[in-house]
Amino acid sequence: VAGAARAVGTKQHDAHLSGRQLNLAVYYLRTWRGRRYLAPEWHPVPYTRAVAAAAVGELLAGEPYCPGSRPPFPAGASLRGIDIDAGTATVELSRSALPAAGPARRWPLQALVHTLTQFPTVRRVLVRVGGRTVAGPLTGDRAIPLAPIALSAPAAGTLVKGDRLVVEGEASVFEGTVSLRLRDDR
Repeated sequence: VAGAARAVGTKQHDAHLSGRQLNLAVYYLRTWRGRRYLAPEWHPVPYTRAVAAAAVGELLAGEPYCPGSRPPFPAGASLRGIDIDAGTATVELSRSALPAAGPARRWPLQALVHTLTQFPTVRRVLVRVGGRTVAGPLTGDRAIPLAPIALSAPAAGTLVKGDRLVVEGEASVFEGTVSLRLRDDR
């Protein structure tokens, strides 16, 4: 697993899979040892040219693969529209997507920012609900920690067959050292 700087540049892995699917980064909430993180997972979505909308749709309606991760938005939250212009993604969300103003919005909004800034055409995110701007333009908040280790392959729960295991992902850890432990079903 190679080291990566703050997960800002290298989020999209194997972007084009067999011409039918895209593998897009989606940021979920994860708590480990009492500390909360935003953790990327790479989810396959049907091939589309509207990749930003596909990524946000997966963020809002998808289910985390990794045990211990949870969606940042409540069930039923939906994307009403997205427009990207001059580096700013303007995202229109349903009313149920965000809690009332306050610190509870910070984590879901940052999950949205990190999910969208994986694309080179997006540098900041403006969020609207009911036609009203509620946040932004936002960029990545360095006070919100990203998971120090994020594996993109194999996916959680994947049965690996054969005599070779390849692990892929990104990490931002002390001295760029990541240790892994392989366990079998026993």
